[in-house]
Amino acid sequence: MKTILLSLAATFLTFPAAHAGVRPQKPCVPACAPVLKQVCEVSRRCEWRTGYTPCGQCYHYQVMVVTSRGYYSDGSTRTWTRTLAA
Repeated sequence: MKTILLSLAATFLTFPAAHAGVRPQKPCVPACAPVLKQVCEVSRRCEWRTGYTPCGQCYHYQVMVVTSRGYYSDGSTRTWTRTLAA
Protein backbone atom coordinates (compact mmCIF):
# COMPACT_ATOMS: atom_id res chain seq x y z
CA MET A 1 0.00 0.00 0.00
CA LYS A 2 2.85 2.35 0.83
CA THR A 3 4.49 1.71 -2.53
CA ILE A 4 1.28 2.57 -4.40
CA LEU A 5 0.91 5.84 -2.48
CA LEU A 6 4.56 6.71 -2.97
CA SER A 7 4.39 6.02 -6.71
CA LEU A 8 1.22 8.12 -7.06
CA ALA A 9 2.80 10.97 -5.09
CA ALA A 10 5.92 10.82 -7.24
CA THR A 11 3.80 10.89 -10.39
CA PHE A 12 1.84 13.96 -9.27
CA LEU A 13 4.96 15.76 -8.13
CA THR A 14 6.88 15.18 -11.39
CA PHE A 15 3.97 15.76 -13.81
CA PRO A 16 3.92 19.61 -13.53
CA ALA A 17 7.72 19.76 -13.78
CA ALA A 18 7.73 17.68 -16.98
CA HIS A 19 5.21 19.99 -18.69
CA ALA A 20 6.45 23.30 -17.29
CA GLY A 21 8.09 24.35 -20.58
CA VAL A 22 4.97 23.75 -22.70
CA ARG A 23 2.98 26.92 -23.36
CA PRO A 24 -0.74 26.80 -24.07
CA GLN A 25 -1.50 27.64 -27.68
CA LYS A 26 -3.36 30.84 -28.45
CA PRO A 27 -6.33 30.71 -30.82
CA CYS A 28 -5.59 31.73 -34.39
CA VAL A 29 -6.81 35.31 -34.89
CA PRO A 30 -6.33 37.25 -38.11
CA ALA A 31 -3.76 40.04 -37.82
CA CYS A 32 -6.23 42.74 -38.79
CA ALA A 33 -9.84 42.34 -39.80
CA PRO A 34 -11.13 44.55 -42.63
CA VAL A 35 -12.81 47.75 -41.47
CA LEU A 36 -16.05 49.07 -42.97
CA LYS A 37 -15.13 52.35 -44.68
CA GLN A 38 -18.26 53.46 -46.53
CA VAL A 39 -21.90 52.44 -47.03
CA CYS A 40 -23.81 53.49 -50.15
CA GLU A 41 -27.45 53.00 -50.99
CA VAL A 42 -27.62 51.14 -54.31
CA SER A 43 -31.37 51.20 -54.90
CA ARG A 44 -34.66 52.04 -53.22
CA ARG A 45 -37.90 50.79 -54.73
CA CYS A 46 -41.49 50.01 -53.76
CA GLU A 47 -42.90 46.55 -54.37
CA TRP A 48 -46.31 45.01 -53.98
CA ARG A 49 -46.49 41.87 -51.84
CA THR A 50 -49.31 39.41 -51.36
CA GLY A 51 -50.53 38.31 -47.95
CA TYR A 52 -53.29 36.04 -46.70
CA THR A 53 -55.69 36.45 -43.79
CA PRO A 54 -56.26 33.56 -41.35
CA CYS A 55 -59.47 32.87 -43.31
CA GLY A 56 -57.46 32.44 -46.53
CA GLN A 57 -58.43 35.70 -48.23
CA CYS A 58 -55.78 37.32 -50.38
CA TYR A 59 -54.72 40.93 -49.85
CA HIS A 60 -51.96 43.13 -51.32
CA TYR A 61 -49.66 45.52 -49.49
CA GLN A 62 -46.76 47.73 -50.46
CA VAL A 63 -43.21 47.52 -49.03
CA MET A 64 -40.05 49.50 -49.66
CA VAL A 65 -36.95 47.47 -50.57
CA VAL A 66 -33.59 49.18 -49.89
CA THR A 67 -30.37 47.64 -51.24
CA SER A 68 -27.09 48.86 -49.74
CA ARG A 69 -23.42 48.11 -50.39
CA GLY A 70 -20.58 48.33 -47.90
CA TYR A 71 -16.96 48.95 -48.91
CA TYR A 72 -14.19 47.54 -46.71
CA SER A 73 -10.57 48.56 -46.16
CA ASP A 74 -9.24 45.43 -47.90
CA GLY A 75 -11.13 46.26 -51.13
CA SER A 76 -13.98 43.79 -50.63
CA THR A 77 -17.67 44.69 -50.77
CA ARG A 78 -20.82 43.33 -49.18
CA THR A 79 -24.34 43.90 -50.47
CA TRP A 80 -27.49 43.51 -48.41
CA THR A 81 -31.23 44.20 -48.75
CA ARG A 82 -33.70 45.45 -46.17
CA THR A 83 -37.48 45.34 -46.48
CA LEU A 84 -39.35 48.20 -44.78
CA ALA A 85 -43.02 49.05 -44.42
CA ALA A 86 -44.03 51.62 -47.00
